[in-house]
Amino acid sequence: MTDVDSECFALGYGHAVNETLFEAMDHVKTLDQTLFLAEVKAAAAGDKAQTKAAAERLLAARETLYPAPLYLIDTAILGQGEPPQSWKSDSPLNLIVSASQLAEVSAERLAAIRLGIDRGMLEVCGGLDCERNEAVLPVESQLWNLRRGQERVRELIGRPAKVFARQSTAFHPYLPNWLAQADISKLIYLSLDGGTIPHHAAASIRWPAPDGRQIDALTRAPLPASDPQTGFHLAMHLHQTIMQDSAAVLHLRHGVPDAGLWYQDWLKLSALAPALGTWTTVSCFLDEATVGEYASSTSIDEYAPDVSTTTANPISSFARLFRLRRRIDAARTYQGLLQSLGTPADVALVQQIEECEDVVERSMGDDPTETINVESASARQLAQRLVARATGQQSGHLVFNPCPFARRVGLELKGLNGLPAVVAPVIAAQRDGDVTRLVLEVPGLGYSWIPDGNAEPVTPRMTLANGTTVRNEFFEAEIDPETGGLRVFRDANGRANLLGQQLVWQPGSTMRATEVTITACGPALGEVTATGELLDEHGQRLARFKQRFRAWLSRPLLELRVELHPDKPPVGYAWHAYYGARFAARDDKATFVRGVFGHPAPTTHHRSGSPEFIEFRVGKHSAVVLTGGLPFAQRHAQRMIDVLLITAGETCSSFDLCLGLNRPQPAQSAQGMVSPIAIVPLTNGPPPAGATGWLAHLDSSNVLLTSLRPAREPNAVLARLFEVAGVGGAVNLRFARDPRSGAMVDADGLVIMDAIIDGDAATFDLMAHDLVNLKVMWSE
Repeated sequence: MTDVDSECFALGYGHAVNETLFEAMDHVKTLDQTLFLAEVKAAAAGDKAQTKAAAERLLAARETLYPAPLYLIDTAILGQGEPPQSWKSDSPLNLIVSASQLAEVSAERLAAIRLGIDRGMLEVCGGLDCERNEAVLPVESQLWNLRRGQERVRELIGRPAKVFARQSTAFHPYLPNWLAQADISKLIYLSLDGGTIPHHAAASIRWPAPDGRQIDALTRAPLPASDPQTGFHLAMHLHQTIMQDSAAVLHLRHGVPDAGLWYQDWLKLSALAPALGTWTTVSCFLDEATVGEYASSTSIDEYAPDVSTTTANPISSFARLFRLRRRIDAARTYQGLLQSLGTPADVALVQQIEECEDVVERSMGDDPTETINVESASARQLAQRLVARATGQQSGHLVFNPCPFARRVGLELKGLNGLPAVVAPVIAAQRDGDVTRLVLEVPGLGYSWIPDGNAEPVTPRMTLANGTTVRNEFFEAEIDPETGGLRVFRDANGRANLLGQQLVWQPGSTMRATEVTITACGPALGEVTATGELLDEHGQRLARFKQRFRAWLSRPLLELRVELHPDKPPVGYAWHAYYGARFAARDDKATFVRGVFGHPAPTTHHRSGSPEFIEFRVGKHSAVVLTGGLPFAQRHAQRMIDVLLITAGETCSSFDLCLGLNRPQPAQSAQGMVSPIAIVPLTNGPPPAGATGWLAHLDSSNVLLTSLRPAREPNAVLARLFEVAGVGGAVNLRFARDPRSGAMVDADGLVIMDAIIDGDAATFDLMAHDLVNLKVMWSE
């Protein structure tokens, strides 16, 4: 087909759509058919001027119906089929791609992308380093994905992405806040894989986060360019958007196969005149078009993250990443504390931490060895700084807490010389063979010293394990001797049972214990272990199990370790075939609450999972299940919920959870559960400042410190803080040395607002649900 022929076909297609559009809008046709036909005949004879005149006549006719701009958006996902025809023409194309995908394209294709961007004909939409289920990952993991994604895109094409887009559905209410951290102000807010997100009738909205930050978003669902019906019904689609939208827009998505000849005719007509609309990029559309809807902040129940069917270990990989993410954060925290004490951070180690972070995040935590090593190295450097002026020569262990709140932790140490005396900060101690078990109080962002010693075992303050029950000052947990599950979990004072637990196979099973025994009972730890089987309706074994229930003295959490060894592995859809831990509230009036990045959000969703915590509220009492990064859960009846443990593709057999009663700040408990405790052996302790102390202190329990790291300057640190209770107010972050100045900064380090320095504290105001970066500086 010659170029003249293709232009004539384009004019014919434009004429057909134009005529149908006039009929659809019940408008008198204004196109002069005689003149138009004459111009088309001249165009067929090769008269280029008449070809353009005919196209402009179609444009003039359409403008009698809709004189405002009619926007056309072409979208393609890199790797899904061949590039669309617009890639090779002068028609703008929006390419959705992650940085990892962009890094794998050929040099020739990458050069073509750069050229298209320079010509204004191509917009790279993305902003992520890699595609994954962000909605159930830690805040710092999500911010890493955005930060590294923008950095890699800038390295590859010379500029970061202006429009955020993702191929898989993983949106959540706080996303506008996160995008502000990456300096992204536009979004393609669409589910391109069939996932659940809120529906918006408008083509574009202004979407706010819970803290009030807003982002402009394209919400017009794309029409499939590969479907001939899209071209056949083009006039109807144009009629609908002209009549309904504040700014008329059509959105096409390319895939496999690509669009047919009708699309090529449309592009050819657009090259002559924008008779059927003007092709544009998403950012230009959002800049120029009138906002169609000022949306309200969404709730977490409006989204439904799904279990992956292609990822290896689709359940345990999240729990592993949560713990390794906190190890990376801990390593940075120790370097930040070191810098706050006046000792510059180790530049080589900081670089090693960043490299380790990239590996962990991109592999979803598959290689933990290097992460553990950098955390240990960072803690050793901080320990050496604290004992640099120590005059004693006592051997012992220095224990660090990277969280901003005090923690009572249960430790199991091998090779400890003797038994430490039960003197603060040691709350309880016992010796079992070559293992020393301790309960230790560690201040937030501080340390505790455990001296080596040969103290005599102390008389237990209470019996922590008896029969099939473990208990301490906070709770009493009774294990069912018939099933091996948790029969009673009650307050030590109120005596009201709040929660029960069993292991289940969905679609149906019976839990039967073969043995329930006390496996530890001492001054520090009480432990009951249950072993048994899961049986199907015919009495055939589905899986073997072992459940270990632990109660540490003065520690408010019941530790539950589940080991499952299936004889029948799950096959098929994860929500219909899985092994899980079922928790049941004591009555049908229980309210379910789940943690959303630390914020407790009431939920009625059928699949109301949370990687942080699930809370059951009954009257004035509550029981919380800390899932430790296990993100998926499914409700049964009114009062039961299953935490998924093993689905198709899962190879892990051991899972850790914790249970607590009436926890005032479950977000802190959830962060503490997955956060490490660094233990550094020393021979020249204790620190001159004392056996226990804090190096930094956050005074607000409703604020989580997600990150504390050394700044690029040797006399400054950066803290990222997130308000999780929906209550704003003044916040104080104190340090062991008096700071010189402080300021809230943006993602690029530019000052937004100065903080007030009062003695050892940096004081600033934090809005409800706000995420801020605080930079604190000291004199050189």
